[in-house]
Amino acid sequence: MVSLRLPIANPHLCGGSILSDSYILTAAHCVDTLSPNDLSVVAGIHNKSDQNGVIRQVDHIFVHPNWSSPENLHDIAILRLSQPLELADNSLLTRTCLPHVHWPTIIEHYPSSGTRLAAIGWGNRNSSLLDNSPDNLHQVQVFSIDNNDPNCIESRYDPEIQFCAGLHEGGKGDSGGPIFQWLNNRWEQVKTS
Repeated sequence: MVSLRLPIANPHLCGGSILSDSYILTAAHCVDTLSPNDLSVVAGIHNKSDQNGVIRQVDHIFVHPNWSSPENLHDIAILRLSQPLELADNSLLTRTCLPHVHWPTIIEHYPSSGTRLAAIGWGNRNSSLLDNSPDNLHQVQVFSIDNNDPNCIESRYDPEIQFCAGLHEGGKGDSGGPIFQWLNNRWEQVKTS
């Protein structure tokens, strides 16, 4: 898990996942209006105020070519770091596990309704619009939601490339951060929030 930061005052913007020593996975809506110079990545921290994180600048932002806002279709981006992370030297720097996907991904591969998932991030812990986000990284249990649920229909535009997950009440999650499902005896990232 990493924190994406803006250069002025260095506030936490969004979360992300480590794909490799040089690449970070996040949500397109977090970075689509930014240039690489507007962004840094802080890795190896649990507390977003920690000054001992590993800081890297972003060299390039790859936003999915079919990214569409406000529908959030193809809401995915990859950041290339200007300098690799030294994964072997820091136990807090670990790559995310991705499921084995056979292209094309079809809806049957999505978590079935009611599947327990885990979302990780520094997001707000209540539904207030005020920034009440915690300093410490948190994990929350969420569930996949049936595509025909009214809450899902309001927020999902294309069930072929999107699935719903969350709570029927509660706070906002951390954009760009991972959502995991227990698969193949390990936690695998199935979505970004």
